Amino acid sequence: GIFDSSFQINAPLMSIDNQALNLSRYPNSDSSEDWLIGQPVDPKGGNNTMPTISLPNEEKLFNMSYRTEDFIYHGYIAWGWASSFFKGTLNKDAKTINGTTTTYYGITAGQKKPVHMFNSFEAIDQPGEWYYDKSSDMLYIYPFEGTTTDSKLYVSNSAFDMISANGTNNLNFEGIRFTSSARRGIKLDNTNNVTINNCIFNNFGSTAVYADNSTNFTIKNSDLY
Repeated sequence: GIFDSSFQINAPLMSIDNQALNLSRYPNSDSSEDWLIGQPVDPKGGNNTMPTISLPNEEKLFNMSYRTEDFIYHGYIAWGWASSFFKGTLNKDAKTINGTTTTYYGITAGQKKPVHMFNSFEAIDQPGEWYYDKSSDMLYIYPFEGTTTDSKLYVSNSAFDMISANGTNNLNFEGIRFTSSARRGIKLDNTNNVTINNCIFNNFGSTAVYADNSTNFTIKNSDLY
């Protein structure tokens, strides 16, 4: 299933023929410069705050009607360096998003609050997007060009580091494909002399490879996407 938290969306990772699928969203951009620009209503800092955001010039979002209670919102509503996820209801008359879950930093005063929305049937509008309708137990996918009945759909609920090493030396990973986890492919802490060669990493919710306080660490001839 899909649920929300103050820090991330927890949802299955899916791919078709090793091409990662994305949860439907609006607007379709990774850049906050392209998101909806809201204004805070009754701004309050700190946690345990349910934010209310006014979007007086927005039309498309408030014209959506199917299971709007499932929408998950994400934006920089407190500080420019910290994003928040929250759920909420749409007030179409007032043109506001009224938070129904709390955010860690609350919502602060200021005119520009970039925000976008995930998890909407009506937001599926480009190849590689998906939406799961809990009410009908139906999964909707906008397939990539070239997808056929022979294509393979992979679904993963794994939320762990596939390989985790702490205080280990002289490791060699060669010719391995790491794919589909909400966490990392390889996590290294306090290691020395580790080589990753001719490996493939794809479809991770976090970083594919993470190394902290590790020396003589090499990645070569490998693909990460």
